[in-house]
Parts: sequence; C-alpha cells; structure tokens
Amino acid sequence: MERLINSRLVWHLEKRNILIPEQAGFRHHRSTENQVAYIAQHIEDGFQDKRHTLAVTARAQVNGAHSRQKTLREGVPQGGVLSPTLFLIYVNDIIAELPRKIHSALYADDMALWCSEEYITTDNYRMQQALEVLESWTKKWSVKVNSTKTTYTVFSLSPKEQKVTLRLGNQTLNAEDNPTYLGVTFDKRLTWKQHTQRTESRAKARLALMKKLASTTWGADASTLRRLYTGRVRPVLEYGMAAWGTTAKTNMDKMSNVQNQAARIITGSMRSTPIQELETITGLQPLLDRCHERLLTQAAKFKRLSGHPMEKRMYQPTRGRLIRGKTLSTKADALNKDTETSSNKTSKRFPSVLRSLPGAKKDISLSKAAYQE
Repeated sequence: MERLINSRLVWHLEKRNILIPEQAGFRHHRSTENQVAYIAQHIEDGFQDKRHTLAVTARAQVNGAHSRQKTLREGVPQGGVLSPTLFLIYVNDIIAELPRKIHSALYADDMALWCSEEYITTDNYRMQQALEVLESWTKKWSVKVNSTKTTYTVFSLSPKEQKVTLRLGNQTLNAEDNPTYLGVTFDKRLTWKQHTQRTESRAKARLALMKKLASTTWGADASTLRRLYTGRVRPVLEYGMAAWGTTAKTNMDKMSNVQNQAARIITGSMRSTPIQELETITGLQPLLDRCHERLLTQAAKFKRLSGHPMEKRMYQPTRGRLIRGKTLSTKADALNKDTETSSNKTSKRFPSVLRSLPGAKKDISLSKAAYQE
C-alpha cells in the first residue's frame, strides 16, 4: 500500500512542479553528479567574471535524538517507503526565503549554499544573511544543522588571502580549502588535483584485489577480471566526471594509468605492451573518450531538465575571459564543434556512402569541390 501511495504522490509532486528544482535527492533523472557539475559551473563562471565565490556546505538532520524511549514527534520514520518523499516535502521550503544572489543545491539533506561577488566582503555579508535565515528555519521546523561539520570555502584565483567570518548560531564556521560535497573534492582554484589524487588512491586499492585474483597458472579468467574492473574499479574513476572531467591532462593521465594497469592484469601482458593493443584485446574504451561522452551527456541532460537552474545556462554563450576551458558548457561546446567538423570532413570525403545510409536525404546536392577533396 505504501508503494502505491508513494508512486502516486511522486507523480503529483513532479507533475505540479511542487518540489524545488534545486533538490535532486530521490528524484527521477537527477543525480549527485548533476549537483556537483552545477556548482562547478557557477564557480568557473565566477572566475571568468573576476568574482570570488563563497560556498558553505552543511547537512540537515531531522529528529537528531537517538533515545529509543523518546516519542517521535517530528521528522519521518527511518526505513519507510514513504520516508524519502515525505522528507523532500518537509524540507521543500528550506531555501524559500534565502537572500537574493544566494544559490543553492540540495541532495536530500546535503546542502550547499554559495554566492559570487567582486568583493569578498559582499560575499561575507550575503552569506551571513543566508545562514541567519537557515538558522531561523531550522528552529521553526525542529531541524538541526551540525555546525561543527559545516564549513566554508572561498573559491578565487587571487593570490591574496580572502578573510571571511561566518557564524551559524553560536558557532563560528571553519574554513576548508578542499571541501568534499557528495563525494567530490573541490579545491580553491578548481584544478581538481586533490580529487584525482584521492580517486586514484581509492581505485588502486580496489585494483590490488584484482591482482590477488589473477595469476599465470591459477585464478580468475580474463572475462571475470574484466567484469570486476568495469563493476568495481572503473565506477570509482568515473564518478563526478561531469564536473572534474575538465581537469588538466596530467591529472587525467593519472586516472588513465589505473585503467592501463587493469588492462595488463586482465591480459597478463608485460609493461612494454602498447596501450592501444591492450584496449583492443580487452574491449575497454579509453578513459578520455568516456570522459568526453559523460560531458556531452551531462550537457544534453541539463538542457532537458525543465526548471533546473542549469537549463538556461547551457543555452547561454560561453565566457572566455580566461583561457581555461574548465567549464562543462565550454568543454561541451568544444566537443560539439569537433564532432561537427569531423562530420563535415567525412561528408566531403565519402558523399556517396553517406547518401546511402538509412534516413539520409535523397536530395543532397554535392559540389564538384566536395568530390575533388
């Protein structure tokens, strides 16, 4: 019965657009990667506009007491089918009264607030107002925010120290240079160096298990090892790629080296074996190619998420004051242009082949220059 009620309730909430678009928890076609990519895009836009971005990460907790004898008077029952949906309704107005120019992203009870301004003092003032509104809301609805684990980060390209003082209740918030939100580690300049290092360490720890199962005379076969890699190791490498996939080539090479090691374990080949041959034998797609696919997929997904704050941003022109190429929109535009250029070259070199493809237009007129090329 609860499942039936939950399915009808979710349909009503989505059909009437009752849930706020900033909330991605327990919702169809929305994920944690949407939120981290959304935040990363805003931070990079701030860099392009010579602005500092001040961000605060926090977690809300309903019914924080753990005593078994305490009567449940607020919150939702843990483990219930309806609980996730009811919780989304419970916190749906948490950002309704935030000051202007304060942006937010939520995944269930994980929340991030940020604003971008030219002067850090303006950021400090607006964010303190937002924290006061948040504190007032939590007291009204019996929700607790762990102020000791709530931190702030200043994202800036300026070499100068940006001084900020924020308070949540009676607690002064601590600064965090490398905050982790929804499993993705950010850094002050969005180089993603810390995240790739941590991801590489986690992936290599799982790769060690593959080595234990592989041997020249005994152990798992190549098919089993490949499934183990694609199911346990590669997801660790690719998580959050829609955000950090714009990192520098040196960081991406570190991630690709993990897949190269896995390919050698699967095939039992020597270190001198060419990587392209290993990828052909194992059928593993290069990690950089998969990264480009994830970026294009995420960009297309944002364009189709009606009401999401990133929907309008994806249709706006990319900002190019800095030659960084580190935003989802910039990278997606560049990849789309490369795809169109490659398609145009192919159409000129193989016109008769393309015209014979299913669904091709029969009235395509090709110039003599196209044939000559």
